[in-house]
Amino acid sequence: MAVAHILGYPSLGERRALKFALEAFWKGDLSTAALQEVGKGLREQHWKKQEQLGFVTIGDFTFYDHVLDHAVMLGAVPERFGLQLPLTEQDYFSLALGSSTQPAMAKAQWFGTASHYIVPELNAETRFSINVHEFLSQLEDAEKLGRPLKPVLLGPVSFLYLSRATGVDKLDLLDNLAEQYALLLRELYYRKVEWLQIDEPIFALDLDDHWLKAFERAYAWFRTTRPKLLLATYFANVARYQGYITYLPFDGIHIDLVHAPQQLAPWLNALPGHWVLSAGIVGGDSAMNNDLQRSFETLRPLVRKLGERLWVAPNCSLRHTPMNQLDTGASGTAAKSWLALADQKLEEVRALTAQLNQEAGTPVCV
Repeated sequence: MAVAHILGYPSLGERRALKFALEAFWKGDLSTAALQEVGKGLREQHWKKQEQLGFVTIGDFTFYDHVLDHAVMLGAVPERFGLQLPLTEQDYFSLALGSSTQPAMAKAQWFGTASHYIVPELNAETRFSINVHEFLSQLEDAEKLGRPLKPVLLGPVSFLYLSRATGVDKLDLLDNLAEQYALLLRELYYRKVEWLQIDEPIFALDLDDHWLKAFERAYAWFRTTRPKLLLATYFANVARYQGYITYLPFDGIHIDLVHAPQQLAPWLNALPGHWVLSAGIVGGDSAMNNDLQRSFETLRPLVRKLGERLWVAPNCSLRHTPMNQLDTGASGTAAKSWLALADQKLEEVRALTAQLNQEAGTPVCV
C-alpha cells in the first residue's frame, strides 16, 4: 500500500504561538525554561497531527532557522562571537539577530521561496564536531507516540554549498563534515530508526563536476551502519542527475511533481528495484489547494506497480505556508474554496493516499 508522509511541518504553531513566545523571551518576559516548554508543546502538537500518516517527521522544528540549527549542531559557530559550546538560548539568537559587539550572520533566500536561511560561516580553522543531544532528545520524545518516525537532516553537501567560506575551499572541509554526519547516522541506526530523510536541495541547481563528485565523497561515509536513506529534492527536475544519484547509497528519492512533473516517467524507468519513490504532488510552497482528482489519475498507475514503494507527499516542506486559515485572516467562503495551508495540505496527502490504496484494493489506512 502507498505510504503518506510530509517533508516538514511549520514551527510557528497555531495563532503564531512561537512568534509571541519569542518576542516575550527577547523582551525578558519569558524564561528560558518556559520558552523550551513552548517548543516542546508545539512539537508534540505537530507530531500528533501526523499520526494518521505512515511516518511522523521529526527534527524539522526550529526556534529560528533550520540551517542555523545544523551549524550549531555541527559546532560551526563563528569565532567572532566568542561563544562557547553548548550555546545558551541567548547565544543562539545572538547568531541570528546580532549582539552588542557583533552583527548578525547573513541571511539568504531559500531557493526562490519567500523563506530565508542563516548562512553558515566557515574558514580554514573550521573543525566540525557534532553534538546531537537536542536532536536525540526530540527523537526520544516522539518515540512515545508509538508511531514510525522519520528524522530529517539537511544533507552535508548542500550544507557546505549554502555556507560562506573564507580562506579555504569549502570542499576541503567535506570529509570532516561527512564523518560527523556518519556518527549521527550510526547512532540513529542503533536506536532502531528505519528511515532518515536527508535533504539535498542543491540538486535543483546547475552543478558542475566538482560538486557532483562531492556527493560521491560525502556519501561514501554512509555505505554501512545507517538507517535507510530517502534523498529529498525539490523545486526542479533532478532527472538529469540520475547517473549520479542512483550510484549513491540511497534507498529512495523524493521528487517534486509540482514544479517538474515531467521527471516522473524518467524516474520510473531508472528507479532501482529496492528504492521507494516519494511523489511530491501536493504544493507545499503554495497556498492553492490541490486538484486531488488530477493527482489521483497521475499516481493511479503507480500504486499497483510500486505498492509500499510509492510514498505520497507535498513537493517540499510545509514550513513555507501558514498552518491554517486562522493564521491568515482568510475566513470567508470564497477564500476557503481555493486556500489550502499546512493543515489542509496534510489532509490532502492523507486523503489522496487513502484513495489510491482503496483503488488498489488495499486497506484505506495510511
